[in-house]
Amino acid sequence: MFALKINCQFRHENGNPFSLLLHSSRFIISFLFCFFFFSFLSLSVVFCQIQVFNSPVDGIMVRSGAMSGDAWAFFTNPAGTAHNPVLAAGAGYESVFHLSKLSSRAAFAVYPSRYGVVSGGFSQYGFSSFNLQQYSISFAREMAPWLRLGIKGTRMVRYQQSYGNHGIFLMDAGLQIMPSSQFAIGFFTANPSRQIWDLDNHTEYHASYSAASILYEPSSGLFLELGVIKEMEEDAVVNFSVEAPVHQQVNLRGGVSSAPFRLAFGAGLEWEMIRFDAGINHHPALGYSSAFGIVYVIKR
Repeated sequence: MFALKINCQFRHENGNPFSLLLHSSRFIISFLFCFFFFSFLSLSVVFCQIQVFNSPVDGIMVRSGAMSGDAWAFFTNPAGTAHNPVLAAGAGYESVFHLSKLSSRAAFAVYPSRYGVVSGGFSQYGFSSFNLQQYSISFAREMAPWLRLGIKGTRMVRYQQSYGNHGIFLMDAGLQIMPSSQFAIGFFTANPSRQIWDLDNHTEYHASYSAASILYEPSSGLFLELGVIKEMEEDAVVNFSVEAPVHQQVNLRGGVSSAPFRLAFGAGLEWEMIRFDAGINHHPALGYSSAFGIVYVIKR
């Protein structure tokens, strides 16, 4: 829930081969990632995205979520939960185009341990004739001061009036790289194995998508992020977002995305051990969608 602050500082000493190798390796990895990131925009084979729940700090703000760095990262890039982990629990609600039948809700918890960060949660979308229920657990770990990795497993249950209940198991994975104290890059993929729904008399591919983003912090607390999401048989969706503090306890957010063009605005308020977040975006044809959530930090 807290604003992403990349405090990693990297040092190497002249004449120390190991330090020089480490210093070089993370920039090589970052260069390769950036090459992949921009090549990613021109791929002809792309992925499809269906979000069961869009969090008030990522999905509803039209961000890719690849560089999410708080408890809400559980719903996007699981690697992000390893950034400044705290014992916390939260819940959220999303209203898509302000239609009750398209609303979704979620609850989750984050538990940091000596081995890594374990998170678990539930989300539900839909109405009586069609709905999706998602039960997920993730594990993330900071492998080095400049590298975080995460993986998430999900059991999804789908109910459709004509077909009854069906279930599939999904896997997501992601990483975040911090080559310097002001610059970070992230990537994650959801359902890369392209799992299939077996719906009695026919089958359907479940949604899969990949996302990447580059984050820059020009000054303390000000974050600029450029991201991209690839959807099946669609052009890449490019997004840009800004987050900045206006008070010690308040952050404002803004975002814009392409295909279709969307504008988003949001805010986060931290009060003692509780964090409130809300966001709203506008689709030019379908109108407004909004989401809000609350996270309670049980123990820092």
